[in-house]
Amino acid sequence: ILTCELYNKRFDEIRHYLDENMGLTPAEREGILRLLRIYAYYGRVYPKASQIADDFGNMIPGCSKRSFWRAIAKLREDGLIQVHNRYLYGRQISNCYRLDKFILCLVRWLLEHGKRYLNLLSLPRELFDALHMANFWRLIWYAKADLSKAVPVQPGLNQEGGTT
Repeated sequence: ILTCELYNKRFDEIRHYLDENMGLTPAEREGILRLLRIYAYYGRVYPKASQIADDFGNMIPGCSKRSFWRAIAKLREDGLIQVHNRYLYGRQISNCYRLDKFILCLVRWLLEHGKRYLNLLSLPRELFDALHMANFWRLIWYAKADLSKAVPVQPGLNQEGGTT
């Protein structure tokens, strides 16, 4: 859904989405853009936080490991990303970041703002339906998203305890 070509073509719109809708600082935004870039290129996201900070530390003043973790905490609090600890021989290595819900929100926002760059006919029917479900912005916060599954969005429980 988010390919390398798409990421490069729509970089300005993606950055605008992060600035306007997420309220991130420039350093936090650059950290998240780095995660999105890794996802677009490799389909998996498991960099070390220190690598992200080092990559952007020279480009943006104030971009530190702490800035990156603040951005991750903010997106994690909102339920947009998941962080899984990875271990090798009992020692923690880099974390794995699941960006499924964040990517669904990003693509839906781009579609709503006239950026019809996706060839929607080539999307799997389940993903097309998920992006175009009624009340997307109300329901996505309670839904479970996993883009690797056949049905990428599962309804969750709303605040009253019922299904959405």
